Amino acid sequence: MIDVVPSMSYLIGIIGRVLAAMVAFGVFFLCERYREHGRIYRYLQLFTCFFGLWNLSYLAYTLTSVPETAAFYNSLIFSANSFTVTFWFSFALCYTWPTVGSNRFLAPFMIMSFATTLFSLLYPFYPFMFSYEYVFISRFGMRIPEFYGPWYYVHLIYGYVATVAGTVFLLIKLFRKSTPNKKTVAMLIAAVVFLFTQNIISTIFPGFSPELLFACGGITHFLCGVFIWMAVYFDRVEELILSASKHGSDIFPVPVMITDKKRTVVYMNAATTALLKRKGLLSKEGMFSIYDLAQYFRKKEIAFGERKDDSDLENFYLIEGVDGDTLHYVEVRRLFDKRKRFIGFIYMLNDISRVGQLLVMMEDSAFKDTLTGAYNRHYLRLKENAVIEKKPFVVIMMCDIDNLKAVNDIFGHTAGDQYIKACVDALFSSVRKPDLIFRIGGDEFLVVLMDSSEGEMVKSLRKRIRKNLKLPNFPGIRCGFSIGTAAGTISSEQDFAELMNQADTNMYREKNFKKNSDDGGGGVEIVI
Repeated sequence: MIDVVPSMSYLIGIIGRVLAAMVAFGVFFLCERYREHGRIYRYLQLFTCFFGLWNLSYLAYTLTSVPETAAFYNSLIFSANSFTVTFWFSFALCYTWPTVGSNRFLAPFMIMSFATTLFSLLYPFYPFMFSYEYVFISRFGMRIPEFYGPWYYVHLIYGYVATVAGTVFLLIKLFRKSTPNKKTVAMLIAAVVFLFTQNIISTIFPGFSPELLFACGGITHFLCGVFIWMAVYFDRVEELILSASKHGSDIFPVPVMITDKKRTVVYMNAATTALLKRKGLLSKEGMFSIYDLAQYFRKKEIAFGERKDDSDLENFYLIEGVDGDTLHYVEVRRLFDKRKRFIGFIYMLNDISRVGQLLVMMEDSAFKDTLTGAYNRHYLRLKENAVIEKKPFVVIMMCDIDNLKAVNDIFGHTAGDQYIKACVDALFSSVRKPDLIFRIGGDEFLVVLMDSSEGEMVKSLRKRIRKNLKLPNFPGIRCGFSIGTAAGTISSEQDFAELMNQADTNMYREKNFKKNSDDGGGGVEIVI
């Protein structure tokens, strides 16, 4: 150790290196909580680890008065320095382009770092890295003017190239419109600028005041560590992602979006990216708000309700793609930091398109006749109330298939089913979309014509039924419909029942007319 009173510059340099190492290892442990969200934090941890070792090695190199020991510590400085810039490059690359696989870029830099470590540690046997002349200077302790070998210059070049490249990557991220956490990126750039500037001065002006360079090195390394710590600790985007991790944002394969308090999207997982790419949203430049999704999705239903209790559940509702290809159940939760301060929202989109299809299938099974596709009597009772609430003017048609029993007895029930299906197909192809068709018996069907007038409309409907009726050939049997109609405004169940009875009476009047007719070819030629 030195036996002279240290200068103020010397003390500043020592304190700066100690604090820089402490801050670096603090960032290392701070990054531990973010590691599960991606490899970028592993690279940042490795960067801060070697940055801390770099400062500790420099501190030990300065404090020792044994030339051989000082040379060893100096070799550790070169090793830690080379790994520091390597992992800085890897971190900046992955931080700017998270989807880029950095391993293929990292490999050559790792080779350079290991080679630098090997050459610097083997200096006693082969001075390929550098050789030494030890000179001790009072009030500074000790300084070693290095007489460098050829590898030092390779080490120097790739160190600066990696540092500059990483900084350029961050500048690209800083000026990218879609970057939500620009303050964090700016602090990282400021950190490396402090480090880079000090190293440039030390390299270009090796004869400058050693004590002043030592003090500046301690200060700049400490500031570098502080800015990196601030970038990680105050990164609100990462805080949002961390808070969302308890909801399984990257564990479950559902689209997840995280927004700030203003509903600006700051994070999307891979499932969300794939969904929005299909919708064309990600072709837009810049950040977007959750409200921008209105042009791609519409609410299937109005929000079910908002929770007013202390739960973190904010809202939940259904959204449907504007083209009708997707249906999502959306759950919105509030996010809080460790101090229970509200910081943003997490949107989880559960695709229930197949569930919707299943519900339609279940509805068809429960409410529709499997042979004809017409609604059954159970659905008639459910739909009746919905129709009555509108108090519409309707036309009710009671349709009875003629001579179905004769077809079943002579040609079999399979032929009878074909006969029924052909008759109902004619009804479906003749009525409008809002109109309803119900099977209320084996050969009896009810047609509700919504918001219609009786007269000419019914006559034109009869013509369409006659035109669309494609009946199988059953020789000797007259085939077709007997139809009775009734019209009126319905405002109660009694009104509906009276219209059905009136239409039923007219239908049987027509059926009896056909039986008593001598032409035998009534078919759908019906008289009301």
